[in-house]
Amino acid sequence: ILLNHIINEKFQAAKMVNIMVKAEIENLQFEKLSSIDFSALLTNALDNAIEACKNENVDKREILVSITRNRGYETIFVKNYIEQSVLEQNPELKSQKEEKESHGYGLKKIKEIIRSCDGMCDIYEEEHYFCIRLFIPE
Repeated sequence: ILLNHIINEKFQAAKMVNIMVKAEIENLQFEKLSSIDFSALLTNALDNAIEACKNENVDKREILVSITRNRGYETIFVKNYIEQSVLEQNPELKSQKEEKESHGYGLKKIKEIIRSCDGMCDIYEEEHYFCIRLFIPE
């Protein structure tokens, strides 16, 4: 139910700023995570993708979300279109927002949660997409 709620809320937010969202979502339990940690992971990953897409041309705004089981892990994969490399311009992925003190915690929180459950976090770019893949052990 929590997964559906977050997905519905974030997809609606994306739609309101003309972002096309494609999703492949399996009904997974994420039992290694508390509901608060699961919510923080998914919400931060989606919020970051939505925020980044707002800077792109309207016709290029796209987010792909995949929540699947893969080799003993439950995975959350979010990728969003980028015209230019984010990692080249901002390798440490520091917040680009005005009020730096109150922003930039999303990725830090994601990494903390992943570490706490002995998971893995991959952040990379491929073919004009910024990608974050989170692996949570089953």
